[in-house]
Formats: sequence, C-alpha cells, structure tokens
Amino acid sequence: EMIQWLSPMLQGELAVWSGKDQVCNCIWYFRGLARGQWLTDLVLHFVPDLFSADETIMDRSAVSVIRKGSCAKKGKILTKDAIFGEDMILTTEALKDTACPRTLTIVESMKLSRYGLREVCERHDAVNLSVRRAQIKLAVCR
Repeated sequence: EMIQWLSPMLQGELAVWSGKDQVCNCIWYFRGLARGQWLTDLVLHFVPDLFSADETIMDRSAVSVIRKGSCAKKGKILTKDAIFGEDMILTTEALKDTACPRTLTIVESMKLSRYGLREVCERHDAVNLSVRRAQIKLAVCR
C-alpha cells in the first residue's frame, strides 16, 4: 500500500532493486535486451501468485516464473526460475500448448499478464520487436 505513494519511476526502481529484474531474465524473449526504462515499466506488471500442492495451474493468459516450489508439466519437473505459459504471446489458440502444470509442492511464482506485456510493448519498440520475434519463433516451432 505504501508503494502507491511513490512516483511511477520510483516504484519501478524499487521493483528492480527488490530482484524482480531477475525474474525478467528467466523469460527467454527478454534476455537479449539492453537494460533501460522498459525494464522498470515491465517489472511493475509482475504480480505474485501462490498455488497449493497438487493443484493444476490453468492460467493460459500469463507467463509465470517459479520463485519457490516445484511443479510438473509434460513429464518434466519445473523448479526455481523455470517458466510456464511463455506461449501466451501467441494469438492463435491452436498454436498454444494446452498442457497445464500440476504443482508438486507449494509454488510461489511471479506472473506477467498478456495485458501488462501489451502495455509495455506499446511504449517500448525494442520490447515489441523482441516479443514479435519470439511469436514468430514459437509459431514456426509449433
């Protein structure tokens, strides 16, 4: 609640200082971008999410980065810094992965919605270009 009293720029810098920028590095289509204002804008759109053990995660409109805990998806175990939902950038539902992760333990994650990403893409051309390239790469691989 107190963070709302800060200016948007200070809110972003506080979010980066708290380690949310490391969450961005886990998502492969943000890795090649030089640090800049886009990063502070982006980290403001990440929200924490918590799932209990043995829960199916059904959110297909956001990319999530696991901070603590573990889950299974398609026979693979996902742990800290693993991502799921990265194909939320695709607009064609037929190209999206329909498998949903199932938590093995309590899972804490940071989630970025499609809407939040769209807002950042509209303001920052470099992010928009990187996401567009990732869309093409994902579509071709599917």
